[in-house]
Amino acid sequence: MSNQKIGRRGAIPDALRIQTLNSQSKTGAAGSAVSHSSLSGLGADDHTQYMHISTARTVTAQHQFAPSLAQAPFSLGANAQGQLVTGLYADQLSKSVIAGAGLTGGGALTADRTLAVGAGLGLTVNADDVALTTPGTLSVSSSNSSTGSHTHAITSSAAPGGTAKILATTAAGLLTLQELAVTTVSSDLIPGLTDTYDLGSSQKLWRKGYLSEMDAVLFAESTIALVGGWFIIGHDQGSLPADVAAADTTIDFGEAMIPNDFLEFRAALKVEYIKVLTLVGGTTYNVTRNLDGTGANDWPAGTPYLVLGNTGDGRIELNAYDTPRISMVTQGATYNAQTELLRIGDLDTNWGYVAPTYGLAIGEYASGVANIVIDSTNGLRLRSYTTTILQMNSNGIAIASTTGSSYQEPNAYKFTSGGSSRGGLYSRVQSSILNDLALRIPRVGSQVAQLWITTDADNTVSSNIYLEAYQQGATGAAMHIYGYEQYIDFTKALYVAVGDGSADVTDLRVAGGLYVGSIATDPVAGKIYIEAAANPQLKLNIAGSSSYATFYNSAATQSLIQHVTASGSGAADLLLDAAPLDGSSVASIRLFRVTNTSGRASLDILLGTASATQNHSFAGTGDSYVCVNNGFFGIGKNNPSYTLDVTGNIALSNILCFTVEISDPIAPDANQAKVYIRDNGSGKTQLCVRFATGAVQVIATEP
Repeated sequence: MSNQKIGRRGAIPDALRIQTLNSQSKTGAAGSAVSHSSLSGLGADDHTQYMHISTARTVTAQHQFAPSLAQAPFSLGANAQGQLVTGLYADQLSKSVIAGAGLTGGGALTADRTLAVGAGLGLTVNADDVALTTPGTLSVSSSNSSTGSHTHAITSSAAPGGTAKILATTAAGLLTLQELAVTTVSSDLIPGLTDTYDLGSSQKLWRKGYLSEMDAVLFAESTIALVGGWFIIGHDQGSLPADVAAADTTIDFGEAMIPNDFLEFRAALKVEYIKVLTLVGGTTYNVTRNLDGTGANDWPAGTPYLVLGNTGDGRIELNAYDTPRISMVTQGATYNAQTELLRIGDLDTNWGYVAPTYGLAIGEYASGVANIVIDSTNGLRLRSYTTTILQMNSNGIAIASTTGSSYQEPNAYKFTSGGSSRGGLYSRVQSSILNDLALRIPRVGSQVAQLWITTDADNTVSSNIYLEAYQQGATGAAMHIYGYEQYIDFTKALYVAVGDGSADVTDLRVAGGLYVGSIATDPVAGKIYIEAAANPQLKLNIAGSSSYATFYNSAATQSLIQHVTASGSGAADLLLDAAPLDGSSVASIRLFRVTNTSGRASLDILLGTASATQNHSFAGTGDSYVCVNNGFFGIGKNNPSYTLDVTGNIALSNILCFTVEISDPIAPDANQAKVYIRDNGSGKTQLCVRFATGAVQVIATEP
């Protein structure tokens, strides 16, 4: 018999089973049943091994639920918790939730379980999120660490060369970079060591430099600088930061200006003088235009202008575009008023010269004003306006004489101290037989009048003063010394007249107004002082020759050594030699040996056309340059044919860079070749060489 369900009341199989259990045979008719309550010894619900529909029982046996169709083994009513039984998989309820790495919590699924993120190194666990802990500050010495503030080690370099690196200075704060591109620099740019590093090179040139000021120290030897046209060192200068129209009455100069200064603007076929007026704001000023009356002009941005200044402001001009000269000029009260105080070169049109005459003139040429002029015809002349007071030429030194008989005469040369007369020197002709040159020291009040001529020597060296009155071929020449004690003691100056005035003797005449040494301070032993109120000078020439050499102090900031050669001489050489007599000692000529200045020190060589055109500049510090006026520069040869013409080998320690592509040049001379770069017609650069035959060989083409 199959194991069928028990408990189906009223069914025949159930009744039969019950009968069997009670050891009773089947007596009833088919379909009849016996009630459990009729069974002897049992109550109505004493079958505890049966499932009860309303009473709780415990089932300990394993039962198999095997529906004949694919369906749930049983179903739950509406009040059964969970209800869903489909598939059941009740054996899965024995699993647990296990906390993995970085999590806490979990457990068997017999209760609610919570998983939490562990607060690991570098993590902050909040109620609703997990965040990284605020990272630590990185530095070049940081290490890889997840403890606390999360950090990373940094790989850096102070000298990366041509590779990409994170930069970090050395302990000394240094960086060594192969290339650096910056837009602005907001600090001083100072080298670590003096006279050690360069700015650019002969192969790598900076294109332009915009500098307000440039100070340089230059040591150079045997150099030539060339400057063309007209060179002006003005009171100031600048350039316009923006366009200026002809109708503008205010101008932004881009820098602070001085009201009432005169400005000069020049360009091709136009000129305009402008006066600066009051400040509008910033660097913009009211101006007066068209002072010269030729009409106001449009001036584009970048136009340079010369600041002439106002009354008394000076400038230096080097001019050779019409006639060669160097001038020092002061500005007057109007734009076209100026006073020339010094000129070197052609003196024509000033100082009384009406024809081209080369020389030197110092001092304003005006009534009552002293001036000094030097030219090959008249020599050196010290004048008061047009009147010559002292003249020195191949005939000697001449001092204009007076016809009076006193050192107080207007033409006498007086000595003063504290505003009082202390004597004078004068020459006079009183009769046909009396021709005097007199030096007189007057007595002032109770003071003693003295004229001293002295020498000094120790007991081993003699000390002599020779005074001689001489008349050739005659007697009667005499020197007379008159005085109470009859001695002569000169401690500060000595004035001598020599010669007899005849045509065959050169006279030296010194009669005051010329001082060797200072009248204010004692001369230093072993030195010669030539002092004048302005522009002292010395001229040397050979008798009978119009060639001469001159040295003079032309201004407080300028001195000149010059050799002037007569026309037709064929050469004018100014030699500067260091000549050791033993023939073996070192000979050197040094410039700026004791110069100590933060300003520029340079040797500038001009074009050599009696112009102010500068062609070479050799600076002690800063940039130097040669052949800026398209000249040829030779190394190892004296007849260069190219901008740089070298005889011999050239060694480069760096890069030879061709910076401009050109068309194929003309073929060189025989046994020569020209190397250049060109465009191949497709935008690629080619390195080529052209031979004397005209053939072009492409060495390499840009990949």
